[in-house]
Amino acid sequence: MFSPDGKLVASGSYDNTVRLWDTATGGLCGVLEAHSDFVNAVAFSPDGKLVGSASRDNTVRLWDPTGGSCGVLNGHSAYVNIVVLSPDGKLVASASNNTVRLWDTATGGSCGVLEGRSSHASAVVFSPDGKLVASAIYDNTIRLWDTATGGSCGVLEGHLDRVRAVVFSPDGKLVASASDDNSVRLWNPATGVSCGVLKGHSDYVRAVVFSPDGKLVASASNDHTVRLWDTATGGSCGVLEGHLGRGNAVMFTPDGKLVASAHGKIVGLWDVTQRTTIGEIHTGQIKDLVCDATKLDTGQRMLTLTSLLPPLLHVTGEWVTWDSKKVLFLPLDYRPCAYAVNDNILVMGHPSGSITFMSFDLTALALQFSHLLSPTQGGIYSSLLFLQIITRIPYATQSLVSIYATSVC
Repeated sequence: MFSPDGKLVASGSYDNTVRLWDTATGGLCGVLEAHSDFVNAVAFSPDGKLVGSASRDNTVRLWDPTGGSCGVLNGHSAYVNIVVLSPDGKLVASASNNTVRLWDTATGGSCGVLEGRSSHASAVVFSPDGKLVASAIYDNTIRLWDTATGGSCGVLEGHLDRVRAVVFSPDGKLVASASDDNSVRLWNPATGVSCGVLKGHSDYVRAVVFSPDGKLVASASNDHTVRLWDTATGGSCGVLEGHLGRGNAVMFTPDGKLVASAHGKIVGLWDVTQRTTIGEIHTGQIKDLVCDATKLDTGQRMLTLTSLLPPLLHVTGEWVTWDSKKVLFLPLDYRPCAYAVNDNILVMGHPSGSITFMSFDLTALALQFSHLLSPTQGGIYSSLLFLQIITRIPYATQSLVSIYATSVC
């Protein structure tokens, strides 16, 4: 996971540690050790001053990226698989089995136990003002909680199958949920009343998101489509179709002009106004999508966005590619099992546990390879002036899980 300013990378691992890396130099900034089992999730606070980690040892830990441990949050009775920090960084929400817990980041004390109906939480989100937490539950409901008191604010009932995702609108006045009943529902969190059932998908709906202005909702489904909906009327605004697989994540760019959707190992980019496909980006297995003004996070790597075009630099199999052209062949021991991109920095994690940092001169790349028109061309160049290997760290971990890349919306 990248810090909000992009200067650090945090990696969680099977070796029970969180490691911090300097993206400019590739140097190891710190090893956060205390967990006694796998680290399942890592999150930065919005200001980058805290790191939260969730582990199979049933704990959540808070860390100062510059100074070590800030405390251990004990209370879960099973492994913790979700950790998120509130918009102001004062609270942590963590999920384990049928329980969501709230914690005070300053004291480490419990602020409430948000218990469901003996069913797992598939997603947990804070409202934009941090006053509510919504959790999507496998028992077909969404539960709302008051972060100040830890008390229940209501149960949103209506879905006929498991709820996969939940999200607040930018102004916090609506909640959207996606379900295995093939529908998206809109809710008023203040009253708990359903504002509409958005029907059209023919298979499970796995992801949902509001546009930056709150006027549209995008949903991604196992039916291989992304649908757009009008939040005021609940009516369909279009179907984004292509030759993609099942949709498991969806995100608007901050200007609302593009929709990015994740389908297995492919990211699809769509023009919202024209309802047309801009392009497809082949990447590693995608966990989630998060977007800021310039970058798109897939949970495995960071992709740099331009106003209309997909990112140029990434790794495809045994090649580093730029603008879909092969520019650098990777020997076997340099091929990553996970990687992330932040602007011109490529960070690769290898099965051996080593981590390689590479810096690319994107201007030099453009000069050397822009004449190649075919994605199958490339790999022949007169020099490597576009590349600098910052460092290769052979001792990172013996069992690297992944390198996450993220940014704050």
